[in-house]
Amino acid sequence: MFVRKAQGLGREAWGISKYKRMDTFDGTRIISRMPKGNGDRNYVSIWWWLMAFLVMAIPCIGIVMIFVWAFTGDNETRKNFFKAHLILALIVLIAVALYFAVMILVFGGLAASSFHSGSHNTLPPGH
Repeated sequence: MFVRKAQGLGREAWGISKYKRMDTFDGTRIISRMPKGNGDRNYVSIWWWLMAFLVMAIPCIGIVMIFVWAFTGDNETRKNFFKAHLILALIVLIAVALYFAVMILVFGGLAASSFHSGSHNTLPPGH
């Protein structure tokens, strides 16, 4: 962020959106260039999000980076997104585990009952 003294600038210069006016203690005015996102420290560019999605697609590195981005850094927007991503992944993991447990119980029980009762359902020889 560059800072320069405001010398001879009219009132219209203060209205430029990428510049911010600050008054110092000694009465001088300073114009500073605001970062993208209107000075919001939680601003994340679309290019950063694209890079993040590409990194998440890498099998082992993606999982590690999701944890890194969820719990480190100053950007609350980014941290909250990745925490929500982890919570959703945990919910899906639990749902899939329950689904497979129910399928094993249902189909395992059917397979066991048909195996044991299969010999009783056969016709006697000669019929």
